Amino acid sequence: MLCSQYGYAQQSADVNFSVRLGDFQSIVVNSSQKNVGVEINSVKEATNGKSLDKQNHIKVTSTSNYEIKVSTSSNLKGEIQNCLLI
Repeated sequence: MLCSQYGYAQQSADVNFSVRLGDFQSIVVNSSQKNVGVEINSVKEATNGKSLDKQNHIKVTSTSNYEIKVSTSSNLKGEIQNCLLI
């Protein structure tokens, strides 16, 4: 007995694909950058603040808008030398 069978496959098709995620947020701090120090060298920096740029320091994932605020877990302590505050 000899049989032949032919099949045809569709080459391409348009598909509408959607994913609905529930609300979630995550913040991950780069483990190699757990300790961050800021050096304040002038009254102007102490008064106006100082920024520090750390590449790939924090990864934020969120399915909604977010705002990040940073605070310390204890009082900041340090030594101010040769500084006159008026």
